[in-house]
Amino acid sequence: MYKLLLVDDEYMILEGLKYLLPWQALGFEIVQTCRSAKEALVYLEAHPIDLLITDITMPEMSGIEMVSQAQSQGNFFATIILSGYQEFTYVKQGMQLGVKNYLVKPVDKEELLTTVNKVKLELDNQVTLALQQQAYVENHLIRWLNDDLNEREFQEMLTSYGVLDQGPYTVIQLVAS
Repeated sequence: MYKLLLVDDEYMILEGLKYLLPWQALGFEIVQTCRSAKEALVYLEAHPIDLLITDITMPEMSGIEMVSQAQSQGNFFATIILSGYQEFTYVKQGMQLGVKNYLVKPVDKEELLTTVNKVKLELDNQVTLALQQQAYVENHLIRWLNDDLNEREFQEMLTSYGVLDQGPYTVIQLVAS
């Protein structure tokens, strides 16, 4: 399950979002709902998420400012912005932050569903890529441990993992998890 954070200062909108789509069936778990951007930032300090759906206009801090601040703190997640206004400035700022879609309230259920499905596909692809990269690394290490790599392949392996071969000895530490 991917982790979903919902943020909106309007209680009824927040409650409506919780039930608008079959989140579990789509592969998402609503891990938290927040009534302000600041509350969401506090949550994000300790909890990674995969998808954020947020209002753009909130007291104290906008959804755009929240996403920007979260990204500057090393939090990376897909974002869908909701707004009561079709304002180009917000759309442009959102695009610069990598926002997946900018939806105008009242939210069209089908448009939200389409966007969420696209985000899920992207997240699935990231997971698949990470698993493939891990298998690639493990394959190289097994081949290296079994002395199945020639010198060129060994050097390519070191280079691909950012290990510099600058001396007569190379130390590689294997850590089992």
